[in-house]
Amino acid sequence: MHYSKKKMKFLRIPLKAIEKIGKTINQTITITLLIIVYFTSINLTSITGKTFRKKFLSQTKKGWTELRLKQEKKERYYQQF
Repeated sequence: MHYSKKKMKFLRIPLKAIEKIGKTINQTITITLLIIVYFTSINLTSITGKTFRKKFLSQTKKGWTELRLKQEKKERYYQQF
């Protein structure tokens, strides 16, 4: 099919607008899905930690716990993961 230049020029404007709308919809869906996955993973980690009574970030009244560079039991090292 052969299109004249006038028809092609007429079609460019709506195609650009449709493309822009499509990109906006794509970004909105992507951001929404990432937010859902982010908060779901945080909640699952929190629930799992509470179930197994595991503390992922331990704090003291002064701030973060001090580094202990001496030899510790394996269970203490596993708490870091």
